[in-house]
Amino acid sequence: MVFTGITRTFSTRNEQQYETIGAFWSEMERKYDCARLRGLGYNWTVDSIEYVIGLIDGVVESRV
Repeated sequence: MVFTGITRTFSTRNEQQYETIGAFWSEMERKYDCARLRGLGYNWTVDSIEYVIGLIDGVVESRV
């Protein structure tokens, strides 16, 4: 699978990832139509998760 987009690492301590990934989505929704976005979590560990948001069709700009 190839998934391109903007990736960030979030803390999973005290379940922080839900709030911070939600803020990441809000940031991306200000730039792109929500219906065009897709997200993928990966490399989940005890302390962190990496999460990427990209477009269903097209390429996300490297700076949001």
